[in-house]
Amino acid sequence: MKKNISADYIFPYTEDNVAIMYKNLNRKKVYSMLDKKGNVITQKNYDIIKEPINGYSRACNNNIDYLISTKDGKEYKVFEILIRSRKDWYSFNI
Repeated sequence: MKKNISADYIFPYTEDNVAIMYKNLNRKKVYSMLDKKGNVITQKNYDIIKEPINGYSRACNNNIDYLISTKDGKEYKVFEILIRSRKDWYSFNI
């Protein structure tokens, strides 16, 4: 872990060799993603980041949904309708 990383909690590393972390910023949790070297690979903070599947994590920021590559942190906007429950996200292609 790099010394300049500040986080309130870092989840265990996944099979995709990334860890999701969050910190409290102005009484709100913000999430980002770390690689195995301890580098922050996401381009910004997100409202939530889900555990990755097949090299991508689903994330949300300001009610906009993204897929984030676990390889390089590149984000892609998701263009589909999402219905969120408390634990799972369901997607339906338009």
